[in-house]
Amino acid sequence: VEPTDSPTACNECSNDRTPWMKNNEVKCYTYSKIKRKCANNKRWRNNNYCQLSCFLNEVEYEGDNCCAGPPTNPPTNPPADTPTNCTVCTNETTPWMRRNDINCDTFQKLNQKCKNNAV
Repeated sequence: VEPTDSPTACNECSNDRTPWMKNNEVKCYTYSKIKRKCANNKRWRNNNYCQLSCFLNEVEYEGDNCCAGPPTNPPTNPPADTPTNCTVCTNETTPWMRRNDINCDTFQKLNQKCKNNAV
């Protein structure tokens, strides 16, 4: 009987954002420059910013083996910044809307924006 390779244990990885990303409401899993950052940027490496998203984009940090699928017993509330198969809808306003004192109930072009600008 040949020995079989046992699956390598995976680690839970965070999607902690940089201070700039937090201030600008940018999420790890939608950040367009993710492949240029991650393991290619010293500050990102030192802080493990967007660890899960880096792993999923194949620019993981050295030694990372993130659990990419849903956990066996998923938490009731998934960690912040973690993409899920289901999009939870909110009436969260954009920075522009807040600066212009507009909310989702009063925004005239809501139908156009929501359908065409999904994040």
